[in-house]
Amino acid sequence: MHDAPEIRWIKFLEYVRNISTILLSFVCSLQVGDGINDAPSLALADVGIALRTEAQETAASDAASIVLLGNRLSQVSFCLMRTSF
Repeated sequence: MHDAPEIRWIKFLEYVRNISTILLSFVCSLQVGDGINDAPSLALADVGIALRTEAQETAASDAASIVLLGNRLSQVSFCLMRTSF
C-alpha cells in the first residue's frame, strides 16, 4: 500500500531536514548516490558524486558535482586516493 501524496511529501521534507542536519555538522561533506532518492543529499553536500551507466540519466546525475560512469563504488575510492584536499 502506497502512502498518500501528502505523507510522501512530509517524509521527503523530513529526509531533507535530516540530511541537512548531518551535513552541517561536518566541515566538509561528500555524498555518493545513484538514484532519484539521493538527489537531495547530493545537492546539499559540499561534493556530490553520482554513479551511473552511460545510458542512464538520473536526478542524482543532475544534482551531483561529479558524475562517474560505470556505476562502480570502487571508482569513488580510486578518485579519492588520487585527490588532495
